[in-house]
Amino acid sequence: MATTARETAAVPRSRHSARYDVLVGSGLVSLVLLAVGGWLTSLGIGPWYYELSFPPFQPPAWVFTPAWIVVLSLLALATWKVSQGDHSARIVFALYGAQCVLNAGWSLLFFTLQRPDAALYWLFVLDATLLLMVICYARASRLSGLLLVPYLLWLLFATAINSWIVKDNGPFSPQRFEPSLVREHLEDSMLTSYRLGESSFNSTTRLPPGRD
Repeated sequence: MATTARETAAVPRSRHSARYDVLVGSGLVSLVLLAVGGWLTSLGIGPWYYELSFPPFQPPAWVFTPAWIVVLSLLALATWKVSQGDHSARIVFALYGAQCVLNAGWSLLFFTLQRPDAALYWLFVLDATLLLMVICYARASRLSGLLLVPYLLWLLFATAINSWIVKDNGPFSPQRFEPSLVREHLEDSMLTSYRLGESSFNSTTRLPPGRD
């Protein structure tokens, strides 16, 4: 009887741990997605972008990173909340994975490949995917669906900006992607990280005056 009681008590703890694993995992995915999007943006940002005509309702550049942090954090929280239910999560996690790929793909098309026109069609698919996610998440948990609404609104706002850019700046010619750009960017990033690490190490190992 004691063994059975211990086994019974272990089941809720196991499920509890697994549910928090989803929270940690989806949070890490959000961080990776944010980092990949920023990296792809940095690969393509340049004179061509600053020469574009932007809509009057586009916010300052500093707004975008905090906005993405908020909506992706809410996405991770909503996904964790959905995982607490007893329903089948296969469709939910399939949509979750699809939006990750679509999100990164938009940054690749718009910035790295310098094709806002192709990125706009890609963004339409991402909008539809998020709408399906809101519906599926809400069926499992009303709160989860509500947590995704800011993400959907942010994407619709981004779609309006992208549409304006395409309308006022097109047509866009295909750009040949240069792998050397990726290599150069990685080398610059590694060199910067090395210099920062070296500077930090030197500052922490420097002896105080009078003790050498």
